[in-house]
Amino acid sequence: MGQTGQTFIIDRAGNLIASSTIAAPYIADLKNKKLQQIPAVKSENSVIRATAQAILDRFGDFNKIQQGQHLNLKFANQRQLVQVAPVADERGIDWLSIVVVPESDFMAQINANSRSTILLCLGALAVTTVLGLLTSRWIAKPIMQLQEASQAISSGHLDKTIQVQGIDELESLANSFNQMANQLQLSFLELENRSRTLQNALEQLNQSQLQLVQSEKMSALGTLLSGIAHEINNPLGFIAGNIQLAQENLADLLEHLELYEENTSATEIEDHAEDIDLEYLREDFPKILKSMNVEVEQMKNISTSLRIFSRKDQEHKTKFNIHDGIESTLLILKHRTKASDQRPQIEILKEYEELPEINCFPGQLNQVFMNILANAIDAFDEANLGKTYAQIQQKPNQIKIRTSQLDALQVQIEIQDNGSGMKPQTKARIFEQGFTTKGVGKGTGLGMAIAHQIITEKHGGTITCHSELGKGTEFTIVLPKI
Repeated sequence: MGQTGQTFIIDRAGNLIASSTIAAPYIADLKNKKLQQIPAVKSENSVIRATAQAILDRFGDFNKIQQGQHLNLKFANQRQLVQVAPVADERGIDWLSIVVVPESDFMAQINANSRSTILLCLGALAVTTVLGLLTSRWIAKPIMQLQEASQAISSGHLDKTIQVQGIDELESLANSFNQMANQLQLSFLELENRSRTLQNALEQLNQSQLQLVQSEKMSALGTLLSGIAHEINNPLGFIAGNIQLAQENLADLLEHLELYEENTSATEIEDHAEDIDLEYLREDFPKILKSMNVEVEQMKNISTSLRIFSRKDQEHKTKFNIHDGIESTLLILKHRTKASDQRPQIEILKEYEELPEINCFPGQLNQVFMNILANAIDAFDEANLGKTYAQIQQKPNQIKIRTSQLDALQVQIEIQDNGSGMKPQTKARIFEQGFTTKGVGKGTGLGMAIAHQIITEKHGGTITCHSELGKGTEFTIVLPKI
């Protein structure tokens, strides 16, 4: 009941039966030798009197209270919480038990706890502020050094180094920056050397093409060599993309360092570190450099590869006969389709419909045909391993090429082989850049990705692949005429 709460019991007539106070609930009638009950509304106790009167005013009659009631009353200049509960049994008792508790009894402890909490929070805030100021002053100087060096590195001054001592995290980050700068400087030097070498090679190939233009055979070889330039652009683009990623990561790190300079709270700094994945960034720069080195080696391999063929195109589309492109590609591949000691000749079956000339980039389309046909021949070579000449002759290797005019606006080219086909997971990734199922040194993983790009982006067409394991693979190309 709290410190000042009271309870009392009355009958249905409103007379006091008992109370928690020392006052008697009755008056002694000495003349008649009887005890006379006192109505609760006339009790000497002001709380009992006021409570009983308020209940009577609320319900009009004590007999109307048949179930427990919770009331919120106001008297004696403060709010009172009142609980009324009927008390009855089989012996005829029919009373009301009433408990009165001042609201101040509840609120006193709550207010005391609130004051303590506020004082503790203010104290913690003061301590945190002092510690924050001391910490920010401690790390301000090395952060400024780190920021200046980072800005120099982001501006291209890769010979700039960072010296930070006293803070393990910043010292580790500074070491990562120094390592990144050194590796980037070495990679850029190596990339420049590789690029000069490749540029010289391309110039030599172009010169060779001009010198051999009078011969049909050498002209085909010149067309083959000119396609290398297009192949080299892909790893160069990959390297450029990694450099851009490195710059973006560096920007995130600089933004993180600025938080220290601006005396940002430790919580915000930790949240920002999670947002940019600081631990990942500290490990990511060496990986980026390693990937660029891999692409430099890839360009070196591409320069010696003669798998991608293209005819030098103009800046705009030109009229071209699709059949001429297919035939020129087959001519270049003739040495790979003819019979050898290990297998019979690969049969080339053609079903050409009469097609009009279409507006396109002829050299790039020839490159697509070359990629698909060369992959089919590679698949035959792989499937023929372990087979005898006679076994292969029973089911000869065949490539079927069909052309047709779908409607007035589109033409279709289908290239089908009866090789071993592809698994569903391989087929799903066939146009993915860098994906290859060939052995090391036998494929770049770029051929079909380039083919997809040429058909869809350069010509606004479609290229799809249908393959069943053990039955073969078919590529379908749809091109607009204009």
